[in-house]
Amino acid sequence: MKKWIALIVVVVVAAGAYIAADTYLFQKKHEPSSPGEKVRIIQRDEGGPQADASQQQVPVQRPATIIEIPVPLKESEKSFAELKAELAAICSEIERKDYMKAYDLQGGLLKHLDALIEKLAYRPPVVSGETQDLYSLLSNAAHFYRVLGKNDIMMFKDILSHERSRVEPLMALTFHYLVKGSAGHKLNVNSGQLYEYAGFFLNTLGGQSYLYRRDSVTRTLTKYYSVLILDMANRETMNPYGIDIRPHLTLIQEDLRNLGTLKNSDEYLARLKEIESLVLR
Repeated sequence: MKKWIALIVVVVVAAGAYIAADTYLFQKKHEPSSPGEKVRIIQRDEGGPQADASQQQVPVQRPATIIEIPVPLKESEKSFAELKAELAAICSEIERKDYMKAYDLQGGLLKHLDALIEKLAYRPPVVSGETQDLYSLLSNAAHFYRVLGKNDIMMFKDILSHERSRVEPLMALTFHYLVKGSAGHKLNVNSGQLYEYAGFFLNTLGGQSYLYRRDSVTRTLTKYYSVLILDMANRETMNPYGIDIRPHLTLIQEDLRNLGTLKNSDEYLARLKEIESLVLR
């Protein structure tokens, strides 16, 4: 009887933690603030008062265009330098928008993102044994808030909201950037750390609860790219948690068919079918 009471208490506390995480992480605030640590990037040389004056009269520029990103049926043929240049152009365009002014990214958006990638890489979530103790469960529920802080969480929410029409190519570009950067040691993240986050999104309560608070496009594409990372880990025999890819292949194919709004849906399904055919041999 005591064990049942203890179990009920744990479930109630965990549920309360998820609600609290949802309140602090995912509800829109008008004035973003950062209660936790804040990444400070190397500051640009502003050049004194003249630079301030020039910043007040920013010339109108046409939005950067995302060059057609190859759907990752195979590894991108573009070099890391080419991918970085494309991402830098998009980040430069985004950081000039009105909704980004509140975040005061002194080193620019791309440098800030690279710094956040490093923070996430070296403070990974719990992937295996999440439910064995309450601390791990609660830690995963608030993982991004703990590592990034409220300010950066709100920044990502704003970007996803305002750039909704091009989330698909942006996520494809970011995926290639991470994979190429980790393989070539160009970023402070390695393939093992990418695998940790793929496992988090696919195989933990914390990761899945986070995704189910996102819009259907972001949720489905995050799971899709997580499966691609898990497939790469399997091919390199680097799946230490033994995550079974097969149920995820089935579920994501169903999600893609039900969504029906992605430009490259057929290519995503073809890639998943290709992986499935190799797995089921």
